[in-house]
Amino acid sequence: MFNTSSALTVGISGMKITGGAFAGNGGGIINQGEALTLTDVNLTGNAATGTAGRGAGFFVSLGGGVTLVNSTVSGNTAGDDGGAGYFNGTGGTLVIQSTTISGNTAGAGTANDGGGFYLQGAVAVTIENSTLAGNAAGRGGALAIKTATAQVTIRNSTIVGNSALAPTGTNSSGGITRTVAPSTGYTTLVSSIVALNTGGTTNGADFSIAGGALNADFSLIGASDGLTITGANNLTGTHRQPAQPDARGAPEQRRIDPDPGPGHRLPGPERREQPEQPDHRPAGHRVPPGGRVGPPTSGPSRGSARSRRRSRRPRTSPPAAAPRTRSPSATRPPARPWSTDRHSGPGTCR
Repeated sequence: MFNTSSALTVGISGMKITGGAFAGNGGGIINQGEALTLTDVNLTGNAATGTAGRGAGFFVSLGGGVTLVNSTVSGNTAGDDGGAGYFNGTGGTLVIQSTTISGNTAGAGTANDGGGFYLQGAVAVTIENSTLAGNAAGRGGALAIKTATAQVTIRNSTIVGNSALAPTGTNSSGGITRTVAPSTGYTTLVSSIVALNTGGTTNGADFSIAGGALNADFSLIGASDGLTITGANNLTGTHRQPAQPDARGAPEQRRIDPDPGPGHRLPGPERREQPEQPDHRPAGHRVPPGGRVGPPTSGPSRGSARSRRRSRRPRTSPPAAAPRTRSPSATRPPARPWSTDRHSGPGTCR
């Protein structure tokens, strides 16, 4: 679709490049010696067809450079090598920043490499804050390094779920494979994850280097069989016991009592909200400092001041009452006799 062949500095932004097809090299972009920057670009659905089709997304030669920023390279298909991109030549550069490389494929044979990128020659590669996932090729599902002079640095990135479709022999990793021992080149991994890729077991399904070492710090490599690693603070596994991404810094699991009792407040996401208790106090009631409940703020009720004064008086017991005694002189008067006088009538007292 694009073929730039002079020493230019080219910038493309906010564009979707799709549907390009070429029977040979470069389905979407051919870059021969230019400095090309793609920003917010979606490079998808392009094809380099035929058994010699290379670089379905872009093909770079003659020392050209590509910088990808906040972009997506996905769903591109190459018949031979380099589903997302192919670099051939000396002096080329590849910079990938905050970009997703996913679902790109190269040929499925043992001679087909780099479902994501294929590097040939003295290429300087920097991958930062990016994801390479779901890419596939015969070898090197995400990245195939086919030269002793390529310098590759990967920082704060994730390389997962890529596949080697013909994982026979050595250096057939599904993640990253370097088939030539580095001389002036190197491979450096910093604060990154390379795991859950599928491929060979002799030299690791995730990462393999022929006759060289990986410089890694603060990184996770799921299956690193046969891999020599220099650096510190890494988490590694084997194809039988791979290191899982969730093993890095997983939060401590705490046992939570399912029924801790009423009024108990559970920590974290299992917290159960307690129903709000009704407030039976009259409107305007307040609780001053110290916890004593005061009268309503709208004014004292009738008799409240007297009650407060009474509550402040000291409580004393009343004096004991003196026992009652009967005076010796106090006697009952004599009973009056009954009379039958005819003037008084029977049964009357006079």
